[in-house]
Amino acid sequence: MAIDRLKWYRLHSWAGLKLSLLLSFVLVTGTLATVSHEIDWLFNPAMRVQPPVEPVEYHWEKFYRSARAAYPQAQLLNIDAPVDSQFAAEAVAMDSSGERFRIYLDPTTSQVTGTGRWNNWQRFFRQAHRHLMLPLALGITIVCSTSFLLVIALVTGIVCYRGWWKGFWKIPRREQPRAGKRRDRQSRRFWGQMHRLLGVWSLWFIALIAITGIWYLLELWGLNAQYPPPLTVASVTSLEQPAAETLAGTVAAAKHLYPELRIRSIQLPRSAGDTLKLTGQAEALLVRNRANHLAFDPRTGEHLETRRGDRLGFHLRISEAADPLHFGAFGGRITKWTWFFFGTLLSALSISGVYLYGLRTVNSARAVNGSWHFAWRDMGRWKWLAGLLVGLCFGMTAVLFS
Repeated sequence: MAIDRLKWYRLHSWAGLKLSLLLSFVLVTGTLATVSHEIDWLFNPAMRVQPPVEPVEYHWEKFYRSARAAYPQAQLLNIDAPVDSQFAAEAVAMDSSGERFRIYLDPTTSQVTGTGRWNNWQRFFRQAHRHLMLPLALGITIVCSTSFLLVIALVTGIVCYRGWWKGFWKIPRREQPRAGKRRDRQSRRFWGQMHRLLGVWSLWFIALIAITGIWYLLELWGLNAQYPPPLTVASVTSLEQPAAETLAGTVAAAKHLYPELRIRSIQLPRSAGDTLKLTGQAEALLVRNRANHLAFDPRTGEHLETRRGDRLGFHLRISEAADPLHFGAFGGRITKWTWFFFGTLLSALSISGVYLYGLRTVNSARAVNGSWHFAWRDMGRWKWLAGLLVGLCFGMTAVLFS
């Protein structure tokens, strides 16, 4: 049976054009979210460590003492290891008015280097990409639904591009203007080649982002794998910050109880009865820090629970793998910057597709109006919906982050 490529092309254009404002916004914010810690590092000198400090066994007790001494009236919520060798460690605290803020600590001396806002660039890109600053259920549903557009664009693009596997090294070239040949046709040819080149190099990444995005949607609407309810300590009836000696004892105990665990975060009690948790990475691949943890009594330091990522059930392992795969957060700076690079390609693929559609429309209509004009026109009513959602995101950002 012959393939009607015109119909497949129309479906490809529909998926890439109608909600292109929203799709491009989601792709760009997701790309920047992968390096959002680095963006904050550029803007906040307190996060910088010079010379770089390679990962070591951090002095968690000293971090704790320094943060408490600097801000004795604040409630410490958690302490996190440095993101990379040039980053300070970070403690998240809550002041007397209930506002969260960040305390940065030198990983070598454990001294406070400064503070930062809770609502920083990392929070903005994470929340904008995840749910457009809208209520979680609504926002996640909208964002994750764009994954279906990626699936349609992926399948139809492969069908429409004959011999796509030969296109990895077809470098676009701008032709020299020739008499009698329209300049916009030359532009269409160049951008068509560029769009196909970006597409073939992004195939695996499109599939990965689409699959994990659809998985997030399924998790939201009933497929979410649940951990057992967190333990509580019935004897602790009031909220108290654990003693520094108790925290030091739990870190020492962790080395014996779970020697493979590389502690990345300490979660402090947030309400009466909460345990003191040490989380991090161990043998299991593609899991978040929470998959490996040790829970302790915050008063006595008694060990209460151990959770190992390599012993999780199949469903939980799939659920845990979604975030590391979606953001490239499983291999340090190498995977992080690889994901940023391919996220940039995917964002450019989306934007170039809209521009290419406009160029083709200009050619077919033999019109004098610009290609963006035709692309905007043919988005139809969908552009107002997409524009509204993006506008709401920025509006909610102004309210929440001010």
